[in-house]
Amino acid sequence: MLGGNTLTMHQTIERQMTDAERQRLLDCMPLTPSPFRPFNKYQYGLQVIGEIFGVLVAIVVLVGFGDLRLAHGILGGVGFLVIWWLLHLKRRVLTPLRRWRDENQRVWAFHSAITAAQTVRVHCVESHAVVQVTHDEGTICLFDVGQSRTYWIDPYCMIPGRPPKDWPSRKFEVVEVAGWKEEIGPFCEGKRLRPRQTFEFHDLFEHYEFEPPADGLIHQSLDAFIAEAKSRSQKVGVT
Repeated sequence: MLGGNTLTMHQTIERQMTDAERQRLLDCMPLTPSPFRPFNKYQYGLQVIGEIFGVLVAIVVLVGFGDLRLAHGILGGVGFLVIWWLLHLKRRVLTPLRRWRDENQRVWAFHSAITAAQTVRVHCVESHAVVQVTHDEGTICLFDVGQSRTYWIDPYCMIPGRPPKDWPSRKFEVVEVAGWKEEIGPFCEGKRLRPRQTFEFHDLFEHYEFEPPADGLIHQSLDAFIAEAKSRSQKVGVT
């Protein structure tokens, strides 16, 4: 729909997955790095270096100021490190490894779905008006998409779970992939859009249990939907 010189619309299309788009989607959920890379966890790396340094100092002291031979000192130091690590194997190796595997289970499943997909289903949105609704876990955006329609989107319930830099945007895409339930995005393609108004969640939905459609498309104009939500919430609250 064309209002003045400003395009306002929502359309859903299906298109072939390109290599560039596949990589863009994979980047939305990167793998958690291995906990055993020396300086991936700064404190972990310092502990290992500190222990090795301490053993080397002990060897130097025992060999330089005592009667201990160098070979015996090295064997003793290595043996001490081996015993020390065996005693702390669960805390330092097994527990971090299990945590790393658990954290990446969802990532591996996501990457498998993206790799297997040949097409993507895309919600393309262009708008000149947006209203924000803040809640405990983030901010919902309600976009005017013309033809008495409003688009509901909550980036905190999508992947990667946070809004992009220039959000809310005048033009953006939200992607769906077969084999994965959550939507991915939004991917901004336009300039930042200043919210026309901001509400607290309880202002509109404290007493009005509204369930947004699966595709986010509400078949009411933005102003009509806001007015109805206010009215219904207030009426229920009074009764």
